[in-house]
Amino acid sequence: MRHYDGKVVPSKDPMGRAIFWFTITPLEGAEEGTDRWAIEHNWVSITPLRLDLTDEKDLARALSLRQTPPVRAVKKW
Repeated sequence: MRHYDGKVVPSKDPMGRAIFWFTITPLEGAEEGTDRWAIEHNWVSITPLRLDLTDEKDLARALSLRQTPPVRAVKKW
């Protein structure tokens, strides 16, 4: 959790409509090893992510079966 000071800056777009810019300023320095620290030191920050929705318990159960249960045939009309 980081602390920031912010403000809302009202302005107008090229067509004269009201727009608002939200600005923030960090109140403390970035901790080394964080994304913010990397960016502040002109590094590229890449966070590797992996999405795995496998139900490991159910998969283990399915793999432990001696044979796959038969699939019921679907009638074609």
